[in-house]
Amino acid sequence: MVEDAVRPDGAGSEPSHDRAAQRAERAFALMQAEAEDSVSITAIAGQVGIGMRCLQIAFAQHYGMTPREMLTRLRLDRARARLLAAEPDARVTSIALEAGFTHLSRFSVAYHHAFGEHPVETLRRARAAPMPALCKGGVRGASQSG
Repeated sequence: MVEDAVRPDGAGSEPSHDRAAQRAERAFALMQAEAEDSVSITAIAGQVGIGMRCLQIAFAQHYGMTPREMLTRLRLDRARARLLAAEPDARVTSIALEAGFTHLSRFSVAYHHAFGEHPVETLRRARAAPMPALCKGGVRGASQSG
């Protein structure tokens, strides 16, 4: 039983929680490094040295979400950053693929759920926004006649 795993005096529960947090943080770091690759949660659990269920529990305790939800969120955030900074000829499809998504309609649905707009809307809005000035008064080092 679960109750048997923790002693009544609470001894032993803190190191276990610390280990779970450390493993969740290590898995998160791997996800950040490999989010754009076709990395699997099973592979990440293996690299951390724990099973899938333990990884799920550690993530639930430490982040309040599943490892899959975290990986998707990392990928969505990267895709959004790329859409907002996209070159004029950029396409949503290529940005989604570069961010690690392979199923484009699922990407669009998840993106809309996370950000309240479709990826193409973000791209259009970013293209319509004026380019920020590098510095006030023009280009540095340019001589002004006067």
